[in-house]
Amino acid sequence: MKRSASPPWTPRYSYGDVLVGDLCAVADARARVELLPLPADESQRLRYAAYQRSTCSRARIDGNPLDDQAVRVAPPGRLPFGLLRGSS
Repeated sequence: MKRSASPPWTPRYSYGDVLVGDLCAVADARARVELLPLPADESQRLRYAAYQRSTCSRARIDGNPLDDQAVRVAPPGRLPFGLLRGSS
């Protein structure tokens, strides 16, 4: 099969020196962050924060009047007054 000289799609942008420099800086920062060790307590805190955010989102989708503050004061694994389906 013969290939054409020009690509079938021509982008409407170009890479400038500033953009390439910024992309390289982002890639470098990402590589450095991936190499850093994460303390166990920080990992647990991040997981719990993600759990709280998902709980709030799920409550809003279900139409429950649970706000961020109510999720923060709820004991882990239990929400007040059984506002969410499946909570005990």
